[in-house]
Amino acid sequence: MKKTADTERLTLRQLTPEEWTLIVNNIIDNGEVLWQFGCEDGDAFREAASEMNSGEVIYRAIVLKSSCEIIGYAGVTPVSGNIEFYVLNAFRRQGYAYEGIRAFIEMCGLDRITAETMCDNEPSIRLLEKLGFRSNGFGFNFSTNQSLRMFEWQGS
Repeated sequence: MKKTADTERLTLRQLTPEEWTLIVNNIIDNGEVLWQFGCEDGDAFREAASEMNSGEVIYRAIVLKSSCEIIGYAGVTPVSGNIEFYVLNAFRRQGYAYEGIRAFIEMCGLDRITAETMCDNEPSIRLLEKLGFRSNGFGFNFSTNQSLRMFEWQGS
């Protein structure tokens, strides 16, 4: 997998441990994403996030070129091809997620990528569909009691 990628407005690059901590704190401050890891509070999420950067998943920072500010992250588990991503609230609905995740998919160099999102997360569903992912079923996360929608992307 490539270490960096550039788009018109973004750079995707490796995350330092300090930057990962900042992203985790931003997520906690926004009160989001905790459900994905079965976490009920910020401390539990912080503990889960420390394990996330263990090497099983390859993460990249999504950085705004104009300010050098980290606006989110993308990650992939190479063995399964499953991706995850997050963009800070202040940078949503501006095309950054599409631009960054499209570049991240190219960086991965995989022929098949999977993703999952909550069934009621319409923005994420629309983004995945716009990126060329196709819905291929439903799942359930028993630790969070959430229904999930599963997606798959096939390279050309």
